[in-house]
Amino acid sequence: MANTTMQQKETNYKNNINEGGEGYNPFSDAAKNEKIDNIIACKKSDELKFAEKWTTDITTSRRAEWKAKILAIGTANVKITDVRKLEIAQGWTMADLKKAIIIMEAK
Repeated sequence: MANTTMQQKETNYKNNINEGGEGYNPFSDAAKNEKIDNIIACKKSDELKFAEKWTTDITTSRRAEWKAKILAIGTANVKITDVRKLEIAQGWTMADLKKAIIIMEAK
């Protein structure tokens, strides 16, 4: 009897909150799995685009370019503001370069 009462209460709740209980429920397993699948697909897409943009040749040349610029400043005198100015001027970040190096070395 208690189980039937709980099921009735759940049905009543869904009818009041979720317009009949047949609508979208963001807490259902299907909704959670769909969100997770979408996130994974987006990450894979971003990784593919990044790998296409940062080929081995480009990564190697940018790595050399970065090293030359840092050595020109002097490694003891490098400030974070200098690094950020370099990143803005060249259009890519140190984080991008590190990521590309990891991808390149994994091949």
